[in-house]
Amino acid sequence: MKGVFLGLVCFLLLIGFVDAANCGGAVRCNCGDTLTSSQVMWYDITNCPPGLHGILINGDDITLDCNGYTIDGVGHPSYNGITTFNPNINIKNCIIQEWGKGINLYQGSNHLIEKNTLFNNGIGVKVLSGVQNNTISDNNFTNNGINAHEDSNNNNWNITGI
Repeated sequence: MKGVFLGLVCFLLLIGFVDAANCGGAVRCNCGDTLTSSQVMWYDITNCPPGLHGILINGDDITLDCNGYTIDGVGHPSYNGITTFNPNINIKNCIIQEWGKGINLYQGSNHLIEKNTLFNNGIGVKVLSGVQNNTISDNNFTNNGINAHEDSNNNNWNITGI
């Protein structure tokens, strides 16, 4: 039984690595993809399975405008709806739900996180230590385990909807 379970876990992890691609501009993102250029979404990303994050943002000066569309997980505590790796990332107008962390500011600085709805996540917005000079403003937090958490005190917060 352990061998079957281990094989299933390895298969799911492999699928996550195989399926992930770059997206942005006119190229639609899917679960686990890396956003490498700015995008205004025209679609939902739904039911991202365990083993895949929603969107990884990897590039400087990128704006993700979800345009009211949803990035939806299945509630797995180890995965994030959106994770940033570079400076000057703008994330706005997103509905982010059912993730371990809705938005995970992992690296970079000078991010603008605004006008998002974070619903039913373990943590709505997580800001790791060393990620500084961010503005998190006019976001609505509903039914998250923790609405917002930062490891340092170097950010501007304006939290609504708690």
